[in-house]
Amino acid sequence: MAAELLADVEQRLLAQGDTSAFLDCLIENDAAIRFYSRNGRVKHGVQTAQLDTLDGPFELPCLIFRKELSAQ
Repeated sequence: MAAELLADVEQRLLAQGDTSAFLDCLIENDAAIRFYSRNGRVKHGVQTAQLDTLDGPFELPCLIFRKELSAQ
């Protein structure tokens, strides 16, 4: 089911003219990293998300994945 959802998102992005898809993943989420890699995503670097919490700002490093899109 998850692979079908990714494919649907890719088709929607292509339909609006996008040629690349990006997504964030927690660095510690090994299962998601394996899934995204198996489904054509390539690691594209790390970005730190700045989150506002009740205790103040919190930095959350996220792994960025990229996939070049093409009509199939």
